[in-house]
This record gives sequence, structure tokens and C-alpha cells, in this order.
Amino acid sequence: MDTHNLPASLTHILAQTEQLIKENGCANTTLKMIMDQSGVSKGAIYHYVNSKDELFGLLLQSHIRKINATFWSILEDNCIQLEEPLSAITEGLTFFLKEEDVTNAIFTYLLSKKDNPQVEEVLNAFYTFSESQAVSWIKAGQMGGVIDSRVDPARSASSFLTYSYGLRVMHIVSPDRTLELKEQFYSYMYNTLAP
Repeated sequence: MDTHNLPASLTHILAQTEQLIKENGCANTTLKMIMDQSGVSKGAIYHYVNSKDELFGLLLQSHIRKINATFWSILEDNCIQLEEPLSAITEGLTFFLKEEDVTNAIFTYLLSKKDNPQVEEVLNAFYTFSESQAVSWIKAGQMGGVIDSRVDPARSASSFLTYSYGLRVMHIVSPDRTLELKEQFYSYMYNTLAP
């Protein structure tokens, strides 16, 4: 898990939370378990979040941070083609296909609690964070001349996130179609962005 720009103590808490989710699932993971596993006090956790749902939201955001770090690393290597950074984004946004990933479990768990106003805030914060990162990726591609300058970054980012959320649901409903849909997702992004 890449947690660029996060305090070390929060990074540790997130890593322990992720491990507990892998072992116990979201519903069965409690703040007490997280405190015990991470060896931090209640106050240390409440310094960052007010609930386990907020902590789960930060785990989702840490995954987007990882995609962001990969994206910018590719650009730092003077990438002048759209394919490589776009593949990194596609892989990142569909990482939930991998068995070891917990983000889909977190995402669906939080969606199941969306009628709770605090959870709705967590989901909205995750969406806003994800969208701002996606917009920055598109703008960087436009500045580098590999993305059509006529593309609206905000609208495209919103469309891509909507598609990736749909893929998350399809992975639950019809997992055998997910790989095909992932390839369609890449094609959709490429055809939308290519100059």
C-alpha cells in the first residue's frame, strides 16, 4: 500500500486495518481490533478518524494515492505515449480484481451503509478525492500533448470513475465478465483521450 504524504502512524494503522479486513471482513473488523493489532491507543486513532468507516474511506483513498504515485513516476521517466500511463491507471482502477485487494470489500460495505450520513460523507470524500486525482492525470496528459486538448478533464474523470464503479459491481454480480469489461474500460479511456 502506498500512502504518500500520510503520517507514519496513520500509515501503520491503515496497514493493520487492511490486514484485519483480509482476515475478518469489513463488518467483523472493529476499532478495538484495529487498536490491538496496531498497538495504538483509542486517542491515536481518533486523532485521524471518528469511526472505522472513516478509516475504511482512508484505505480507499490510499489506493488512489498509489495509482497517483505510479502515474507520476511514469511521467518522470519522460513517457511521451498515452498507452503506458493509461495502462497504469486502468490497472490501478481495476486492482480490485486481484484476490489480495480489499478495496472492493470496503467499497461495497460502505455502499451498503450509505443511508448513514457519516458513511455518505466518507463515500463523497472518496469520490471527490478520486475525481481530483483523475482530473490532474488528464490535465498532465494534455500538457504533455498525449491527450486531446478538447477533452473536458472533469467530465472525463467523472465518466471514468462511473465506469470503474460499475466494474466493481459487475465483479460481484458476474465475475467471469470482468476481464472483458476491463479491456473495454481501457479502450473507452483511450478512445476518449487520444488526440
